[in-house]
Formats: sequence, C-alpha cells, structure tokens
Amino acid sequence: MRKFLITACALAVLAVALPLQAQQVVEITEEDVDNFVGLLRANILDERADLVGQAMEFSADESAAFWPMYSEYDRAMTALGQRRWELIKDFAASYETMDDATAAALLQTSFEIRSERMQQQFAFVERLAATMGAKIAARFTQVDNQLTSLLDLQIAQQLPLVQKPQ
Repeated sequence: MRKFLITACALAVLAVALPLQAQQVVEITEEDVDNFVGLLRANILDERADLVGQAMEFSADESAAFWPMYSEYDRAMTALGQRRWELIKDFAASYETMDDATAAALLQTSFEIRSERMQQQFAFVERLAATMGAKIAARFTQVDNQLTSLLDLQIAQQLPLVQKPQ
C-alpha cells in the first residue's frame, strides 16, 4: 500500500509540475504522440495490476477470486484505451487544420469512450460486489478511479487546447 501511495503521489507531483501548454500553439507530430503514449504506458498502464494488488491487500482466497475477473475487466479497458490513443492520434493529425466538423467528431468519440469506460467499470464493480462484497468493490472503485484520474491528468497536461477560431 505504501508503494502505491508513493507512486501515486510522485505521479501527481509530476503531472502538476509539468508546464501547461494550453495557451501555446504547438505542432504535434505523430512521433510526439507515439512517444507520449509510450511514456504513459510505462508510467501507469504497465504497473496498474501491481498497484491494484498492493492497494487491495488481498488474502490468497481473495486473490484467487479477484484476478480472473480483473483480467477480463482489464482487457475491456485496454481496448477502450487503444481507442483513446487512436483518438489522440486523430487529434494530433488534425490539430493544425481542425474545423468545426472535425472538432464535433472528436468530441463525440471522446464522450462515447468515456461512457463505455463507465459502463465497463459499473458492470465489473457489480460483479465484484456480488462475488466478494460491496466493501471490496468500493475499495477497488476508489483505487481504479485514482489510477484513471492520474492517467487522465497526465494526458490533459500534455495535450494543447484546440486552437481558438480565427
């Protein structure tokens, strides 16, 4: 649990310390996006299961019940994460030439991904509560939301705002 908290705090400090590029017009290349995605995966995604395990502090019996269910959830969330990376690439590709129609399509896709993410989490938490109890489900939800918020913050800190209309 201590390692989880230290890692979470370090990521939060890193995210807050990063310079906000929102007011600057920047050029985003596909290489930048690929590097960014690689860093995100190295920071949180590759360690997510370890962080969840440390924070949940499962007994052997609880682990045996939890991890097979979590693997299914993780696969579903990874697929949504891949859709999100594609959305970020689309954003980068259209950044310089974005018009209202492109912005609307990007927004629509973004909200669809968020909605699907919430649906997946809700379905998993319902199953978890039915199998292992509501307190474990609530604890998992807190941990999962914290990790997701850290990831979302990292992404938000690195992506510039859409340029103002001319």
